[in-house]
Amino acid sequence: MEIDDDVSLNQQGGALYDSADMNDYYSLIEVQQKHSAYFNANSTAYTLELFPPEEINNDIAKILQFFDALMTDIIHTVMLTYDGNDRVRFMMDSVNLLAPITTGFITKDNLTSGRVLDAIERVCQSKMDIFGDEMFTLYVDVIRAPLGGYFKSSKSTKPLDHDSWMANSKCIIPAKNFQTEICFGAALAIAKAKSDLKSGLIDMFSYRRIRDNKCDMQETKALELYKKAGVPVGACDFSTYDKFMNIPELNDYQLKIIAGDNLFLKEIYCRGPNVGLIQDKALALYLRNGHYSVITSLIAFYRCKSYCYSCNKALQIPLSRHRCLAHCPLCESKSGCKNKKPDYKLCSFCNIAFLNATCYDNHIVSLQNVNHIISFTIIKNKIN
Repeated sequence: MEIDDDVSLNQQGGALYDSADMNDYYSLIEVQQKHSAYFNANSTAYTLELFPPEEINNDIAKILQFFDALMTDIIHTVMLTYDGNDRVRFMMDSVNLLAPITTGFITKDNLTSGRVLDAIERVCQSKMDIFGDEMFTLYVDVIRAPLGGYFKSSKSTKPLDHDSWMANSKCIIPAKNFQTEICFGAALAIAKAKSDLKSGLIDMFSYRRIRDNKCDMQETKALELYKKAGVPVGACDFSTYDKFMNIPELNDYQLKIIAGDNLFLKEIYCRGPNVGLIQDKALALYLRNGHYSVITSLIAFYRCKSYCYSCNKALQIPLSRHRCLAHCPLCESKSGCKNKKPDYKLCSFCNIAFLNATCYDNHIVSLQNVNHIISFTIIKNKIN
């Protein structure tokens, strides 16, 4: 969730329009409203139609002046019933926009027309001519601020800022060594220890010594990795990641490095064998503000239902319903028959040419499923 509480200066120029007459320049109709009792949040969708005055004539300065007064009036209209400490996000979308115009979650007091204009300029830049007689969908998301009281709930309030989420998240293990020069090595050592614990190569006691940095174990393991990789101690970048993965003891592991915050995440590095369903050999690091942390579960990190390690995608569906890049569309398997040399073999019953003998055998075996027992009997009799 993006949080932005920096005060933005409101752009001047809206004084050319009388706020009492702004209703003549737009039409705002509420079309949908949703409420989440768990987060005490409201989400409202509006249809926004603009009727700009003819004298603006695609003049950038006049368009910004018009939007300054327009957004001031709209904010006053839709935010009338909310408190100043409530978190608010505006998002505008249209068929002619390359990306939605959105502001971060900020307090109502800091939501100004200048804040919205900054978001418009970031998306549209100099292409302001799309704001003619245009139809927009305006989404207003509001998270109500909790009220103070004498009762303290047993359940902790979910944090809104990213630092609190990092501190309270159970899927993140930060490297406890405060030396930035060996931060990457320390995080890599923790991730490997976690993977070895799942594989049964080390016991829980050895893993906790590294995770909790007992006797400076993180620094010791990190310096060992730097020495084996032949990399001088210092901050790491793309040029040094490959050297670490060339260490013989890391050849069987897959390393992912994800950068950003918990709203905008991007995988910036991925190297290693395709671990497939064997998640014990997958190492995941999280890079933010030059500091590396260990991701113990990509499913919890992405807040998804499943994660495919073959095509590196977070999924909101069960893994059994996902067809990844390793999936063969002919035999419906992940045996890697797509990577073998084509030697087509025809199935006389289905009249389908399969890639090779392995692909054909997978097809025949798959028909032994209970749902295909009748078809398998027919195929067996016809082949024989």
